[in-house]
Amino acid sequence: MNAVVLLLLLALAALPASCAPPRSFRLELASVDASAADAANLTEHELLRRAIQRSRYRLAGIGMARGEAASARKAVVAETPIMPAGGEYLVKLGIGTPPYKFTAAIDTASDLIWTQCQPCTGCYHQVDPMFNPRVSSTYAALPCSSDTCDELDLVLGADADAARNATNRIAVPMRRDPRYPSYYYLNLDGLLIGDRTMSLPPTTTTTATATAPAPAPTPSPNATAVAVGDANRYGMIIDIASTITFLEASLYDELVNDLEVEIRLPRGTGSSLGLDLCFILPDGVAFDRVYVPAVALAFDGRWLRLDKARLFAEDRESGMMCLMVGRAEAGSVSILGNFQQQNMQVLYNLRRGRVTFVQSPCGALR
Repeated sequence: MNAVVLLLLLALAALPASCAPPRSFRLELASVDASAADAANLTEHELLRRAIQRSRYRLAGIGMARGEAASARKAVVAETPIMPAGGEYLVKLGIGTPPYKFTAAIDTASDLIWTQCQPCTGCYHQVDPMFNPRVSSTYAALPCSSDTCDELDLVLGADADAARNATNRIAVPMRRDPRYPSYYYLNLDGLLIGDRTMSLPPTTTTTATATAPAPAPTPSPNATAVAVGDANRYGMIIDIASTITFLEASLYDELVNDLEVEIRLPRGTGSSLGLDLCFILPDGVAFDRVYVPAVALAFDGRWLRLDKARLFAEDRESGMMCLMVGRAEAGSVSILGNFQQQNMQVLYNLRRGRVTFVQSPCGALR
């Protein structure tokens, strides 16, 4: 498959200040189910069920790409997995002169922006015509070592200055995992459920030991990232293309066991949403009044708190509330999904090698 790397801010370094585009801009996103929802009149419940199912396909696809990369490691030094499927949000982009417009899935998990281009043999079918570099007057091959690549930062939710000046933020080092060389990856070294803390054994000399806050984790406004180092085996890929979060089997089992102890409601089965851990809601008790303990993830010793709205969804058809976290295979990678990233701004600082999470209700954003 042929792919072309798209650099969104490609012309910034070459243009004079008078005609340079703004260094930040907003994109209008569309749900991948938007057209289907309009055509079939899908309910919110059905849309969520479809998104959860796609998340499972996403996890399987990442695992498949890992296996293919491992089998080819002797012949290929480093290669970004290119998967045509997956993604929850779509955007219209344009490249070249005159502009060639195409639909792209927003994927924050990896470092590659790509589309199929001509000439192409063995490519998958796509609705949009393929980009033809020969008809673009501004097309040029650009090496990954170019200065333009170093200029790219990505902010989701607001402009970079707002994210940097916020007080309720945590900055986490961005790591690299040789199993997934092109994914943005965080070291997970602690898990807190209620007053129970699970400190994960470090697997590298650069991994910090997480110390549980008391009584609940609170983001530190002065937290700063340390130098990028090797990833540990408990780490997570940050991914808005997956709706739910996935935890490696041993971590998921620990989370489930502790939640059962804390919540003390009968477990339910047969969720119509396709989720694994569900609790039967008491008769006459609204979902928003059910107790859920504090849950937090520690990334290199910095705690990211997840409240009930980022952990559970109500399965109204089954009369249950279900955990929006799935179980990954033992030893596999974990994924931080977009349900757990709601009401947050996420800043990817590629130059400094860190990710910053800023607590910010979506309703407050302009």
